Amino acid sequence: HLTNHQYKDNILLYKRYIDDVFIIWKGDKTTLLQFHQWLNSLDTHLQFSLSHDQQSIPFLDLTIYKTPYGFKTTLYKKPTDRNLFLKFDSFHNRSLKENLPYSQFLRLRRLCTDFEEFEHQSITMSNTFRKRGYPNNCIQRCLNKAKAAVREDLLVQKVPKKNDNFVCILRF
Repeated sequence: HLTNHQYKDNILLYKRYIDDVFIIWKGDKTTLLQFHQWLNSLDTHLQFSLSHDQQSIPFLDLTIYKTPYGFKTTLYKKPTDRNLFLKFDSFHNRSLKENLPYSQFLRLRRLCTDFEEFEHQSITMSNTFRKRGYPNNCIQRCLNKAKAAVREDLLVQKVPKKNDNFVCILRF
């Protein structure tokens, strides 16, 4: 159905992740709403919701926004997000707690197109970690490490190494 239909020339870009779809649409709002209605008529068990805007749109954990030079991205947080990172005084392994800020700052580094936006978002995230009891030196070390990462390298998908180990479980 989706490869040959009357709206195919309106779809400049189509991306899907599980049950979320992102489309860049060429056309007016009326035609977009007709396309949405047509999509929902294909299968009564499968219904699409529609969010649209000419400047920015949330998709997964991104806000994708239009600039005069193309598209850029930053972090998107749902209004219900409560910033409940693991508390530093929890009984989890110390290395996990010391690396959680690093992994989250790296995530920001990947999501934010502009370094200035990354820095802005990292201030908010640093404050969230402080509120959860993380020491300033831990937060700063993790942030500096993430700042040193090259964003383009972070966007390259890593191929897992092949594991030739054979696991054998014997019962006696």
